[in-house]
Amino acid sequence: MQKIDSLEEYLDMYSGQYTEEALNFIVNNFDYNTSVDIIAQIRSKLDLFRPEKDPFQGFINYLRSKGLLKGKILEIGSGYYPILAERMADEQGIEVTGIDPKLVETEIPKLKLIKGSFPEDVRIKDFDVVVAMMPCEITIPVINAAIEERKPFSIMLCQCAPSIELKYAAPYSIDFWVDKVILEAYKNLEPNANISIDRLPHIYGRSNEIITKTYSK
Repeated sequence: MQKIDSLEEYLDMYSGQYTEEALNFIVNNFDYNTSVDIIAQIRSKLDLFRPEKDPFQGFINYLRSKGLLKGKILEIGSGYYPILAERMADEQGIEVTGIDPKLVETEIPKLKLIKGSFPEDVRIKDFDVVVAMMPCEITIPVINAAIEERKPFSIMLCQCAPSIELKYAAPYSIDFWVDKVILEAYKNLEPNANISIDRLPHIYGRSNEIITKTYSK
């Protein structure tokens, strides 16, 4: 698969696959210097993934298997378009809130959006479950906050290995970063808590580790 580094490069290659309405939405709402991660959000929103290969739906299926699609769910790091939060909000019997400083300002039925930052603009203690899909430099702060409030969480790790100083392009390996995050997740582990380290099935195209903490009754 060819590596694509920017939204501009992506549109140069694939604009012919989008309707004029979709292209206008992309051009008017997204930064051309942003990470190519936004492409996956756009593809999912426009149903351009095959249903069995959509990584956001794959993560939701995983959350369901862990019993985490319940109550009030907070997704931290929703990105430009909160497709994961939007798809979770389609589930019955749950309330979903998404937060990110880069959120496109729009209204989505059944979904509360906060254009803001964690932890300044939201409190984990107000929710039942915390989820995040590749939250990068806030991964460890999110885990620590969830541990402090005794909230179950599930976080798909990014692969940029942010440093302890919360900067990008850290000088150590992704394996070192993953090990550090796992150690953080195990801190002060309660007798009724369980930590699992998983990955989505290969078909979803995401090999990132998922760190999940659940509680038994």
